[in-house]
Amino acid sequence: MVVVGVIVLKQTYLEAVLQKKDVEPLKKVGIRTLEQLILYHSYDLPLSKAATGRVLNAAALALARKYFKDVACNGDVAIIRTEKSPVTKRVVEHFFGSLYRQIEEVADGYKVTCKTENVSQSSLEWCKSSLQEVATRLSTLITIRAEEEGEEEETTVEEDELEELEGVEEEKPKSFEEFASLFFSEIHGNDLMKKCLAASLLSTPEEPVHTLVVGEPGTAKTLAVDLLSSLKDVEVAGPLVTRAGLVINYQSGELGVLPQANGKIVVIDEFDKAPKQDFKFTYELISTGRCIVHAANIHKTIRSRFVLIAMANPTHGVFKGSEGDLPFDPPLLSRFSLIVKSKEVQGKPLRDYVQEKLLHGDVRTRKVFGAWLRSARTHRPKIVEEAISSVVDEVASIMEKYGKSFLRRDARFPLHVRRVAMAIARAEQKDVDDKVMERALSLIKETLEQWSVSD
Repeated sequence: MVVVGVIVLKQTYLEAVLQKKDVEPLKKVGIRTLEQLILYHSYDLPLSKAATGRVLNAAALALARKYFKDVACNGDVAIIRTEKSPVTKRVVEHFFGSLYRQIEEVADGYKVTCKTENVSQSSLEWCKSSLQEVATRLSTLITIRAEEEGEEEETTVEEDELEELEGVEEEKPKSFEEFASLFFSEIHGNDLMKKCLAASLLSTPEEPVHTLVVGEPGTAKTLAVDLLSSLKDVEVAGPLVTRAGLVINYQSGELGVLPQANGKIVVIDEFDKAPKQDFKFTYELISTGRCIVHAANIHKTIRSRFVLIAMANPTHGVFKGSEGDLPFDPPLLSRFSLIVKSKEVQGKPLRDYVQEKLLHGDVRTRKVFGAWLRSARTHRPKIVEEAISSVVDEVASIMEKYGKSFLRRDARFPLHVRRVAMAIARAEQKDVDDKVMERALSLIKETLEQWSVSD
């Protein structure tokens, strides 16, 4: 039962709306009702990316029909009349959460408005038009009561309708740095981490920029995972999935997230908590795109090429300023193009963050960047000869200093520089000239300088 004020609401069991193939995995981890389901982050659900989107969309629509009394929009303000609870707030966020919108509680439900501070006129106009569109469609949907909500035909129609709700005009950043700043705008400070993550998002499985983010609990890592998870073509493995096994699920014997991430970007939360044998498999996959597995019920060669973003805690939970901060062996570290610290937010950035949360609540989706990213990744930049000659000496110098360190910037290091440069060029739809190459090398040098390495 869900208690809202003095009203007791009967929960809706999964079977009433979802297909049986989706219900069973959810029940195994203790999720039995739609009200429980909607409160989970997508990356913590034991389902594939497609299945997760399907069940959350179906749950949100069913719960909107159940709890929403009315949805109305007047200009740049939408009002959702409903009893206030964590469940109804999450449903509102599912439909209305967006980069340029803010959600607040009012007497009879929730109010959604367009942000005006630090927002361009074109973005504000987009916000107003899409707010009106979503409110109108949702108002129509929740007034139509299906006779049998659990039927497959109805679910298919709902998913198509929900896809229309997500079809909005895309933002178009003009530079690599602008994209990093806009996409991760809710993360205050940590500019270096933002640029590293942006480089991974703009890379491809053929030319991957693998990024390792190491930070103490409570830093910006968790918020970054939330932002990344809103992109449709990004697979996210939450802590539960990570602990069960990345290559093999050692509980069920099924393939893990990495074999299923072929051709995608995959984000691993709490990478350091993965089963130890997974580090060897991960090393092989990001080195060659294949690994041979003899474990559980699986004996096969796995082939999978992906872009890896891994989040981890320092070895001892806090930074001690030594190579022991990194809980991985040098060979595995050598496969990451970028190894960056996630820093604790303090001072003005912390106050800005608190103000943002008090005003706007939970993280808002970054789906508006999806099409822009997909388009950027199709660009195939060329590398001009002058770009190479401008950095050869400095790349060689870095290899001499860091080649045998725990960061292991060895013979693969030139590939890392090349791939980061190509990611920057994709953001700006240009070739890699000497300036782009120097920006890439500068970014990498900033990450290296965070770690204490003796000459």
